[in-house]
Amino acid sequence: GMGLMIGVEVAGGYSNKELSARLNQGGLLSITAGPGLRFLPPLTITKEEMDKGLAVLKDVLGGLS
Repeated sequence: GMGLMIGVEVAGGYSNKELSARLNQGGLLSITAGPGLRFLPPLTITKEEMDKGLAVLKDVLGGLS
């Protein structure tokens, strides 16, 4: 299919709702999907926007341990 949608399985005792809320607070929009998370960036996303989103993801996941 077309698009950049990706699903991520949430494991390790964390809830997808908790992670989604933290990501959203950091500026990275995500939605829950079953036990995982779903990211739906637009086809027009720039490299800089991708880098910013990945930085938010790294910060949130790094702060969980």
